[in-house]
Amino acid sequence: MAYVLKVNTLYRSDKTGREVELPALLTQDGLLISHLRYLASNKNIRNSPSWRERSVFACKLLIRWINSNEGIYTKTQDLLSSFTEVLEYGTIDVKTQTDPTGLYWTPRMTEDARTLLGHITQYTDWLADEPEYKTTRANPFRKATLVEQRMNWCAYYHKESNVFLCHLNDPKSAQEKNALVRKVKASQSPIFRKRPTKRFPEGEIVNFLENGWVHRSADPRATEHDFIDYKGRAITILMHYGGLRKSETFHMYLSDVIVDKKRNEAIVRIYHPEQGRVPEDGYSNRRDYLNRRYGMKPRTEYSKSHSLHAVNRPWFRRHLQAS
Repeated sequence: MAYVLKVNTLYRSDKTGREVELPALLTQDGLLISHLRYLASNKNIRNSPSWRERSVFACKLLIRWINSNEGIYTKTQDLLSSFTEVLEYGTIDVKTQTDPTGLYWTPRMTEDARTLLGHITQYTDWLADEPEYKTTRANPFRKATLVEQRMNWCAYYHKESNVFLCHLNDPKSAQEKNALVRKVKASQSPIFRKRPTKRFPEGEIVNFLENGWVHRSADPRATEHDFIDYKGRAITILMHYGGLRKSETFHMYLSDVIVDKKRNEAIVRIYHPEQGRVPEDGYSNRRDYLNRRYGMKPRTEYSKSHSLHAVNRPWFRRHLQAS
């Protein structure tokens, strides 16, 4: 049975007797020696313990992904691309809440996914330049363990087919270097740009708020608040005075609005629909929260033909009135 565990080891690289305590990966075929040598290399031995732990964790995830998809991928690029995707989006099906792989990974923040992929890239870069790797490549991985073969397989594709970014050491070829990118990479973090926003005529905004957002009611017991469309007013205020787009207002949670009683004003925070902060603990981001809590996706991932309604509930009106 395939497995991978993180263990602590005492690594000795020469006959001096000097030992270095390093984290390592233990598989059904034994220790992943190549990664131990990578951590103990002259380039990485001075890195912080947290960096080592993160490198081990990234490789552990990759091995678990390979083990759970035995015989599925025939191309390394496809395997690495799918691995990068599940780092960001998780492995749990939104509709059925099941996971055939048995991993049940939740979505990770974009920066976290990029960091993990970077650790794997550095490891396979180092592996591809090792003399032992050339021997293994010439002997179709027969002398390597199963896990070592798979890691060498990634390094071989990196070196021969440029799955990752080619390193150009010549400083004069900076232009060529900047023109190349990694084929397998995580998504970029959301970029926020300040752009001019279209504004409603200032002279008509008060009239629009007071007379434009109203409800009809034939109930003789209706109060003044029953005729006011608080949802429409709140959205209009955020768009006109806050510069929000219409779509951004529907990404908001009630917890994004905080009432500062000392200053008698509201503080409204706008978060990314996928990577934003969640109102409860135990979730990595809003994608994870919507998936596990409600079985839904971020609004940005639904097609335009898919209807999503924002309901003006009575409890929401009471909350605004109380605030």
